[in-house]
Amino acid sequence: MGQYYNPANDIETIGRPLRTLSDKPSLADLESQLEPGELVFAVCDKLIYKIAPFLEEQRQIDDFYSQYMRGMLIGIDYYAVPAEKAMAAGIRCEIEEDPQIPVVQVSQEKLEEIAKMVRLPSYEEMESFADAIQQLLSYYEEHGSLESFGDEL
Repeated sequence: MGQYYNPANDIETIGRPLRTLSDKPSLADLESQLEPGELVFAVCDKLIYKIAPFLEEQRQIDDFYSQYMRGMLIGIDYYAVPAEKAMAAGIRCEIEEDPQIPVVQVSQEKLEEIAKMVRLPSYEEMESFADAIQQLLSYYEEHGSLESFGDEL
């Protein structure tokens, strides 16, 4: 796992947006826009939370773009961040898993099967989905499981 800026939302405040000509830019193109002393970070939106990885290799951009194309990310933005601000905030080498969010394992084949059946949602549908996720998380927090979630609806 790489290095991450935490909290990710701060990158949008302390960083400077970088221009991209495509959904999958090259690291060289992003680095060519840096001022001395700046680092490249991405802000990857996973709908219910964001992560801000420090980008050191093209492979990282390729990996996040692949996640975006499979619907695991709803957006990726790129920022130039002054190195001293990133270091002062403490770039971390891992992301702490939130024990309140249950982890579900899904095979690559199942993800691809689901992706073929799904169309991209509208903004209103995304808000509705986020509300549904929040209800699930609240129910899980209160009951410790999702086994009887549908029974009460």
